[in-house]
Amino acid sequence: MAGLFETPQVPRLPTLLDEVRDGGILIPDFQRPLEWNDSQRLMLLDSVAKQMPIGALLVWRTRTQSLRCLDSLGAFKLPKTPGAQVPRSYLLDGHQRLATLLAALTWTEDTLTLQQQGIRWPI
Repeated sequence: MAGLFETPQVPRLPTLLDEVRDGGILIPDFQRPLEWNDSQRLMLLDSVAKQMPIGALLVWRTRTQSLRCLDSLGAFKLPKTPGAQVPRSYLLDGHQRLATLLAALTWTEDTLTLQQQGIRWPI
């Protein structure tokens, strides 16, 4: 387990999004609100489509800290995770990018409901 804390990891995008959906990566509530507009989101997705670098996400893995976390990421509800889960992984940087990628690459029943309500969050 020591390698987890010493070596940067480069997971594939589907793996990263699965970790967020499953509660493996938590979003601390000190993250700034989502501010990107449609144009900024589309620019990120254009970069992904062109296989250009989109920056790194900074995730803090800790065995000792327990932070208050958001219960949703954009329009997507996040699972509640048991307080005893150790180590915990917290997203420290990349909130806007991760929310955009999750919205673009995830479809749920909530997505359809939001679209019917005229909410443009799902990309």
